[in-house]
Amino acid sequence: LHGLPADEAHSLLTRVKGIGPWTADIYLLFCLGHPDAFPGGDLAVQEAARIAYGLDERPDAKTLTILAERWRPW
Repeated sequence: LHGLPADEAHSLLTRVKGIGPWTADIYLLFCLGHPDAFPGGDLAVQEAARIAYGLDERPDAKTLTILAERWRPW
């Protein structure tokens, strides 16, 4: 998994019963240290982005992933 692009590794992980998007993101980020993993569905990350960007509401996973696109792969 470590050598694969983050999107591909994420897709493979979420095919395993019981592994959802958040778990796949966190595993790629913390266990594999994947430089392009991003837990856009994490509520703490969403709230941090709300504060950092001065948003009125916490961004959802899709919106946060779009905002974070410019940070890729870090």
